[in-house]
Amino acid sequence: MSETAQAKESVKATRHRLRLRRFSMLQLLIALALLFFFAPFVEAIKGGALIVSVLLSLVLLSGVFAVASRRRTLTVALLLR
Repeated sequence: MSETAQAKESVKATRHRLRLRRFSMLQLLIALALLFFFAPFVEAIKGGALIVSVLLSLVLLSGVFAVASRRRTLTVALLLR
């Protein structure tokens, strides 16, 4: 493979990683918004504490995905969760 082809592949891989990382940050923002919006309404209903716990878990998982830039970091963070 020529140097030009390798450089193009490297740029593609970097763009792909950045695209996924931006999407993860968007997921974190959406999860936080859902938690803040629905928590007061859900707490009043039966089983509301479980739903709030699930939303909080969604926020925590989204945070892990947003900050984990390497596979090893992601794996360790998910194991510690």
